[in-house]
Amino acid sequence: MNLRLAHLVQMRVHRESPNMLPTSTRRLIAPTLAAALLAATTATAVAAPTLSADEIVARNAAARGGLEAWRGIKTLAMTGKMDANKPRSSRPDYHPPLDNPKAAVAKGHFETKPDPAADKVVQLPYRLELKRPHKSRLEIDFNGTTAVQIYDGAHGAKIRPYLGRSTAEPYTPAELELAAQEQELDGPLIDYQRKQTRIAVEGVDPVDGAEAYRLKLTFADGAVRHVWVDAGTFLEVKIDGTRTLDGKPHAVETRLRNYKAFGGLKVATLSETTIQGVPGSSKLTVENVTLNPPLDDGRFVVPPTGAKAGEAAGSKR
Repeated sequence: MNLRLAHLVQMRVHRESPNMLPTSTRRLIAPTLAAALLAATTATAVAAPTLSADEIVARNAAARGGLEAWRGIKTLAMTGKMDANKPRSSRPDYHPPLDNPKAAVAKGHFETKPDPAADKVVQLPYRLELKRPHKSRLEIDFNGTTAVQIYDGAHGAKIRPYLGRSTAEPYTPAELELAAQEQELDGPLIDYQRKQTRIAVEGVDPVDGAEAYRLKLTFADGAVRHVWVDAGTFLEVKIDGTRTLDGKPHAVETRLRNYKAFGGLKVATLSETTIQGVPGSSKLTVENVTLNPPLDDGRFVVPPTGAKAGEAAGSKR
């Protein structure tokens, strides 16, 4: 689950415009977002003992609430808020007000009044539903409308009224590829062998003032990512990734913080993502997590292309 939430945050930084929601916002969780179910503990700097990958994974599962407890989770729902606007001062196209208006006028430049709203980060409510093995539904409220993204494990569609697109559009090939790379709702470390993932311990790095094991994860499809597990709490504290922006790959990094317990399982309630070459960061908060809610398969039926927002499966609760 932690990678799904992280994935979700990472996709938030790929905006279609500086003040709009992105084309894709669901990745975890997540991812992701995701990937995020972690421990309510403040990390304490400790010397990292030499441990094998299996030992680190076992301690991680225990810290997150227990292996068998996670195996018993078939569905999961979470609510919270995500950043949707980027402060104008952090954008590449931003030019600060001129200090000397008279000199500017003499040079043919004119002072414009700054727009206070441009520097305000807007947080939008979201609802994310997950069902094993790979079903997901994300809803985001924006300016009186609701954006929807649905993935059934093989196909996906999105409805984006904030862009004036109120009918369903299929996922692009790139979005389908990202969705297919997402892990199950328990994340990549739980039952990693069943998922045909290979894990290697590459070393120990400082993360937010504490030592963390750097794990290299090679998934069944050959994709590679890194996860950092705190040496004291044995919870995921950092996740890396790659996103393509303007046709070029950019490194992405997500930090997981502020852990709380929900039903005996633990969740990072704050994820902060940065992307190489993009100023600032994007944050996603988790306010509530419900374990094993009744989620009918109809909630994850991908609407046909052209279907209206109200016709999306499960749009009415």
